[in-house]
Amino acid sequence: SSADKKTMQYSLVKTEDGKYFKSNHCLAEFFFTDTYPPLFNIPYGTINIGQDTLSIQGMADVYWKGLNLPSHWPFPLDLRIETTLMPNRWLLQREYLSKKFENNGESAYQFWTFTDWSTQDGYNLHRGIDRFVYIPDKGIVGGSYDFYFLFEENWGFIEKGRDRHTKTRDELWQNVLEEKVMLAEELK
Repeated sequence: SSADKKTMQYSLVKTEDGKYFKSNHCLAEFFFTDTYPPLFNIPYGTINIGQDTLSIQGMADVYWKGLNLPSHWPFPLDLRIETTLMPNRWLLQREYLSKKFENNGESAYQFWTFTDWSTQDGYNLHRGIDRFVYIPDKGIVGGSYDFYFLFEENWGFIEKGRDRHTKTRDELWQNVLEEKVMLAEELK
């Protein structure tokens, strides 16, 4: 389940000019890393660099036929729709390898998380990181938390006056399909 892989019980601490600053929110996620051949169905929370690649668009192309779902069911990652439910989420959710590439001479692996939005009215912590880049011996070095960009002030926990994101839901959905991620500065 998500509860044993994600927690908000920790905080980040930053030191600046001899002062300490503690984050108000910090989502920590725990992953198991290993290399398994593609024929094994590896559970949610596992970074498996041995699996075959599958893009988000590739999954969207086979989703309804593969699960024999009616076509009116939304694709679970589609953030343009405010409520998406995935049948048997606990059995189907997992991280998929979407591509392998080189970054500064090191092998890098980009993953995406297959799970639903349920409803978009808060942090959606069960989703965790939507897409991420993993480099062996370094860990996760970049990613995207899509729910962060969907914050609405009327949800009650967003600071008033915070900079608003200017992208529309359609533009954010395009970012998902293009599997955009933010990389650590030292890797650019």
